[in-house]
Amino acid sequence: MYSIVYIPHFRLVAARRLLPRAEGAAVLVESLGRQSKVIEADGAALAAGVEPGMTAPRALARCPGLNVIAASMAAEALAEQTLLHAAFDIAPRVERVSPGCFLIDLQGRKRAEIAPAAEAALAALHRQDLPARMGIAPTPGLAGFAARSTGFLQAVKHVTAFLDATALDAAAPSAELAGILTHWGLKTLGEFARLTRESLAHRFGPEALTLWDACHGRDSRPLDAIELPPGYGEHLELDHAIETLEPLLFIIRRFIDSLCMRLEQQHCSATRIV
Repeated sequence: MYSIVYIPHFRLVAARRLLPRAEGAAVLVESLGRQSKVIEADGAALAAGVEPGMTAPRALARCPGLNVIAASMAAEALAEQTLLHAAFDIAPRVERVSPGCFLIDLQGRKRAEIAPAAEAALAALHRQDLPARMGIAPTPGLAGFAARSTGFLQAVKHVTAFLDATALDAAAPSAELAGILTHWGLKTLGEFARLTRESLAHRFGPEALTLWDACHGRDSRPLDAIELPPGYGEHLELDHAIETLEPLLFIIRRFIDSLCMRLEQQHCSATRIV
């Protein structure tokens, strides 16, 4: 069994959670400026007509009151460290798939223990304003589909029924492949999985084959496991100076909350904070 834990719009979430007042629709840009372009947009911004690739002024015109937030590598590293510790609390073999996404090998864990451990880890992340989602399935690919098609936690028990009920979007196909499959009238992963592998290889090449193999559980592999960093500490290299007390206290509170979560997960306590 495997699990995928990830945070949608990870870069935006990571930067936003360190800002004390960033409620409402939000987008992420590489740097603040009139010519900066939207990299990521949350659901509220997308619903208002904002799209990645737009300039910030155009996005603001479509969505008045929009929060335009600059990307922060430091904030992303901080959020990813918290997510990594949550993944290790579920099982000791973890692979970093992409920013804000980890694959967990659940081999050795009792089935009855998996769901409670996953729910506890997700709840702890949500308290940190990290709205992670998790999928549990027999193979990495199916776990990824499950994670991307749920708002919290989804375990795949019956693969065929799951694929039949899951939209193609859960596989995050390229725009070209998604357009062709939609034109063919395919809406679910189950419908896609019923196509023959040979026909897909002839028409679409490696991307479609990789997706087909994932649907049929042919993507099991050893993990490129990483190690959990030792010690208990938090640090953040700021992209700009802090001139007032409120944002400083907000960041310190994030640090303390994250450290407390890790101590609680490992059943430890601290005698002092330095």
